[in-house]
Formats: sequence, structure tokens, C-alpha cells
Amino acid sequence: MALTVLAGCYSTPKAHNDMVRLNSSEVNEEALKLELAFGKASTHVMPHEGGMDADSESKGLNSAKLSLGYGLELDAIIASDTSFGIKYQFYGKHREHAQSGDWSHAVRFGFVTNKDHGTTSRENTYRHWGLDKQLLDVSFISGYRISPQFLAYGSVFYQTGDMEIIYCAEREGCNADVANKVLDYDGHNYGLSLAIEHAFSPSWYGTLETVYHHSSWFDRSNTEMGINVSLAYRF
Repeated sequence: MALTVLAGCYSTPKAHNDMVRLNSSEVNEEALKLELAFGKASTHVMPHEGGMDADSESKGLNSAKLSLGYGLELDAIIASDTSFGIKYQFYGKHREHAQSGDWSHAVRFGFVTNKDHGTTSRENTYRHWGLDKQLLDVSFISGYRISPQFLAYGSVFYQTGDMEIIYCAEREGCNADVANKVLDYDGHNYGLSLAIEHAFSPSWYGTLETVYHHSSWFDRSNTEMGINVSLAYRF
């Protein structure tokens, strides 16, 4: 039993890439309108070791959005990754005035970061590892107001950036300056999303989203499908 527990503590570096989008094409016209949400997000996992298959996981999701007026909105989304973005609705009526049959379009620019660390099973100078990922994110979002309660929207997105993996003999103080091995990788993700949003009341709404996600890291590629759900409150 002790050996089983110990083995479970070992890990290998993995690229965790959230497949969550959950950004609609409509923005509040009024400035300083806050929205908070929680839910479940799918994450695309690509292990650094080539012998391990890529997979998907489900993670808890928290997000916050704040309208700035003039069609602008700030957002922060936390699941496996932490993402910050700004969205601009350049076409269509804003959320307060949208009616059945209205189309809306928006663009979003974001920054994604993820830091992780762990311990390998090797008793050598590469025993402890750390990972630092940074990506730029751009997406185009288009939506159709089916009714006052239902909004359907989809997006195309692209993310590009780099990931640094370091190995150290000691866990404490493990950083790139003292690491025994430093690996740098360039990579990207892209895909499509489709979502349906339902307003239960003027303040509460839920969203169901499906995402096609292609990920390229560590000189290999993989495609996964993800499902995301959220429940949000607009103040």
C-alpha cells in the first residue's frame, strides 16, 4: 500500500490547454456591469513524454466579466489555465436591446498563463520539474438571438505562445537560473466552439458549450472534443 501511495505522487510535465471559451457575441451597453460565473471546463492534456497519449480532463471553472461601455468588456477565466481578455462587440445590438432575430459579432484578444510543478520517479538531477506556459489568444465570435431567453453563438479561435520546462535536483528554489536542464517549446492551439445560452431570469443564465480543439506541442499534435457548462449571475 505504501508503495502504491508513493508512486501516485510522481508526475511528468504536461501541457494543460483549457478548451473553454464561454464568451458570447453580446456585450452590455452600460458600463461597469459585473458578471460572475462558475461551472465545469474541459482541458486538453498533452504529456511531455511522447510515449504517453494525449487526453482530456474536467476542471472547475470560475470567471468574472466587467463591461466598460462602448461595446468593450474585460474578462478573467480560471480553470487549468488562467486567462485574461478584452472583447469588443463591433456589430449588432448590445445585450440590453437585442431582440429575436438579431445577429451580433465580436472579437476578443486574450493572454493565457499556466504554471505547474511536480516530481518525477527519477533519483537524479532531473528529479523535480517546473512548467511555465504563456499564450496569446485571438477569437472571432458570432451570435444569433433566437428569443429573449435564448442566444446561440459560436467562435473560431487561435492561440500561440511558448512553454518552458525546467528540471532541478532540489524542489526548493527550482527556477531557470539554477536548473540542471531547461527546455523551451513553441506551440499553438486552434479550434471552433458552439454554445447555447439560456436566461432563467433577468440576472441568472446558464450556458452549454461544445468545443473542437486542436493542440500542437512537443513536436506532435492531437485533437479533442470538449463540453463546458456554466451558471452565471449578472448584477
